[in-house]
Amino acid sequence: MRSGAGASWLKAVAAVVMCLAAAGCTGDLDPPLEQTLPSVSPSLTAEQAFARLPLDGTDQVPITWDLSGRKSADLLLGAQRGLAFLYWQWGSTDWTPIMPVGKIVHWGPYYEGRLSEFENVTDFQEPATGPLWVKLMGYDGEDVTFCTDRGHWRDDEDSPGARTNRAQLETFSMTQEKRDSSGYKAWVVLDYDPLDAEMRAKYQAACTKWAQHQP
Repeated sequence: MRSGAGASWLKAVAAVVMCLAAAGCTGDLDPPLEQTLPSVSPSLTAEQAFARLPLDGTDQVPITWDLSGRKSADLLLGAQRGLAFLYWQWGSTDWTPIMPVGKIVHWGPYYEGRLSEFENVTDFQEPATGPLWVKLMGYDGEDVTFCTDRGHWRDDEDSPGARTNRAQLETFSMTQEKRDSSGYKAWVVLDYDPLDAEMRAKYQAACTKWAQHQP
């Protein structure tokens, strides 16, 4: 780890980002829901962004999907993109080529309120790497819930061996949004919640039973 102001700033970035994964940060988004959606990233079309996104993870963070029970291919694909984006980000040190993709994958005000401040991070010092197994647990309206086995996904400060609390429920609330000037629409992440009490009551036992994979 580096010392000094730069290291302190990156530690703060890490704390905020990992809060979204482990603690379910909440807060008002700006602009409000009623406001006209902001324009998407001028540097990428939706097609280019989706092609760049590593849906099956990266060499450092491979993702194995179990999608039995799917019933809405487009809605599910949008939620998959949301999850793949987050772990791509958390497993990388340079976020500048990643964030333009996030601007396409996420609903405009959500991106501006929670992710835009990380656009210039070039030296994230504690990327978490390792394999992930992700199972579709179910749909609740336009919410999609996954069970992620994070037993062997860790950063340098984690203890060796599998994590004790490895079964992570992750719920993505989705909405359809215009993604580029052609009028193309896609399901994008409206909100992300890893601590939804209702989903925990519904799915946590099955998730914990399932999340027992070995590399």
